[in-house]
Amino acid sequence: MSTPHINANLGDIAPLVIMSGDPLRAKYISEKYLQNAKQVNKVRNMFAYTGEYKGKRITVMGHGMGMGSACIYFHELYNVYNVDKIIRVGSCGALKDGLKLFDTIIVNSAMTDSNIGKLLGIKQKKLPSDQNLLISAIKVSDIENDKTVKVGDIYTSDVYYTPNNVANDKFRKKGAYGVEMESFGLFATALLAKKQALAIMTVSNIIGDPRETTSEEREKGFNKMIEIALDTIVI
Repeated sequence: MSTPHINANLGDIAPLVIMSGDPLRAKYISEKYLQNAKQVNKVRNMFAYTGEYKGKRITVMGHGMGMGSACIYFHELYNVYNVDKIIRVGSCGALKDGLKLFDTIIVNSAMTDSNIGKLLGIKQKKLPSDQNLLISAIKVSDIENDKTVKVGDIYTSDVYYTPNNVANDKFRKKGAYGVEMESFGLFATALLAKKQALAIMTVSNIIGDPRETTSEEREKGFNKMIEIALDTIVI
């Protein structure tokens, strides 16, 4: 059994999945954290690896940039490969005052101005993460002692390059800590499939500030976010 986008056999992908936009980050997570890892997908170079973490079988996989790409993989994993939980680990641009580069945001809910929810038959423009995963992530993150870890809402945009900051400013006023491009799509797909989903972000840039992380830092330097996600999904 395979899909047009994933050539893994049923059983090759674990019920617990960590996903990132960049497939090379999935490769990095596999090599650094998993034991006995095996590559189970390479279609379109959207790499996926299944191995063990703290005695639990998990898969790490890329999903590409934007909800249009990511929702294909979310749907197929939940509905074809019988995945129960997906945690997205990704980067975001900071919107909330006081956030710093490399701060970690555990996402409480995702807001959007996209029509993707309408196309999926979902009326809400704001969707929550799975509360059990959220509570677990807060517990393992040591948030009381680590002031670089925050819990907050995120704005999921359909576009990366914009001629102005009107949308960012709108969602900043609505309480968004940051802006990214996939989490609302994950939560929407999980809602339809009646499965669990969470997103954890690392601040890679600050909107309105020219400073930002490098591509290598984004690929390999977000270990705190990754470790929170791994420890959360195996609870």
